[in-house]
Amino acid sequence: MDGTRWVSAICAAVALFAVYRVISQHAAKGPTLVGIALLVFFALIADLRKTFTFDGMQRIMRWRGRTILKTESGEIPFDDITDIVIETSTTSSTRGTTSMTTYRLTINTARGTIPMAYNYRGAADGLSGLRRQILEFIRPGSQSASPPLGRAAAESLESSLRALLRQGRKIDAVALLRSTEDIGLTEAMHRIEAIECGIQQEE
Repeated sequence: MDGTRWVSAICAAVALFAVYRVISQHAAKGPTLVGIALLVFFALIADLRKTFTFDGMQRIMRWRGRTILKTESGEIPFDDITDIVIETSTTSSTRGTTSMTTYRLTINTARGTIPMAYNYRGAADGLSGLRRQILEFIRPGSQSASPPLGRAAAESLESSLRALLRQGRKIDAVALLRSTEDIGLTEAMHRIEAIECGIQQEE
């Protein structure tokens, strides 16, 4: 299960407290009402949730997602799941001097991909362990290397690794590569060093 209901709950609680203050003090001013309306709006849009249930008996993964505008759901047989990957997103600051890489798990099937969260997270370490647990559950004993990434996923991974290396975060780059492609430390180090050399040559 993944969601941001706690953010929604905080916004709703603050809005309720503000309403209480307005009623108790009989001071319904325009700016106060606008602030309450904004808090209610943020509470609604922050109420995101995705739930994934892995049924080992029927070998089916069921999922449900909900946002303020829509609900979605589906079922996928375990055999249709080709891989579970750590998807990355890199954002730059307004001045372009710094960048931040965030992560989320995505289920890959022959028919497409299903993100396991609406939002990206700041760390990949926990996601790497969860990915292995899920793969072990749906394919017991098959902790083999992941199949080759598609072109778009490979380009996204390459971009994320380069961003981390430019920030001097070599260890994070190695961890991301290992968790995404499920490879050994030595191979990951060699590949990261090759990318690092390429960056130095470009500069």
